[in-house]
Amino acid sequence: MDSPPAHDLEYFKVHPCSRSDKKDRFTYCEEPPSKEELQRRAGTRTNLRVAGKICDFIIYDLEYFWGDEYPGPHMRSVLVETAGHEFHEILFQESSVSLSTLFPTEIVKAGEQHVIKVKYDDGGMYHAIDEHYFVMLDGVAVLLDFDPVIRAAEEVVPSGMTTYQPATHFDFASLIYSIGTEGPGPIVSAKTACCEGRVAVPFRIEKGLVVAGEAVFDPDWNPFGARRR
Repeated sequence: MDSPPAHDLEYFKVHPCSRSDKKDRFTYCEEPPSKEELQRRAGTRTNLRVAGKICDFIIYDLEYFWGDEYPGPHMRSVLVETAGHEFHEILFQESSVSLSTLFPTEIVKAGEQHVIKVKYDDGGMYHAIDEHYFVMLDGVAVLLDFDPVIRAAEEVVPSGMTTYQPATHFDFASLIYSIGTEGPGPIVSAKTACCEGRVAVPFRIEKGLVVAGEAVFDPDWNPFGARRR
């Protein structure tokens, strides 16, 4: 559970290294900044986008742009607006390379609950996916911990096989977590082409906690929909 301090919107619409509270900078900042660094910070542009609304709370993506190394956005802050036009930052992400993707933040339904979905693709050879999910509980953004579900999946993977992280999928409509599996074979690495099976784990969300159901391994599943002979 996190309850970050409130600020007005203008506090966040500067380069993160220019924030008055050093604890809120969340990135490497040259100290003391050179003249070139100060110019770079001064050239920061931002784009504020509404992701959705949960009850009285409005969720935003605040995207940061600077330089011309690649189009951007180069960073992203996820903000929650509460009463009195106060903004709370619940997540801050950097886009490290030109091929990485900061997907727009979404509000998805998990049963009767609304969930804030924040997704990032590192753009590397294996396209590792980084996903964060939050629910609003008593006016506070709560980061959902899916470790119980991930551990349940790993416990049913046969010996000699491994899970393949880029083939991770959270289906909130059906409340099913799934992940592709690779192997068996003498060499199992991140470069293998997925998948030779899949694990599915049902889950539920109770008062900000993720509860895992019984994991099931399907050796015949493959991402193209055809059953293996």
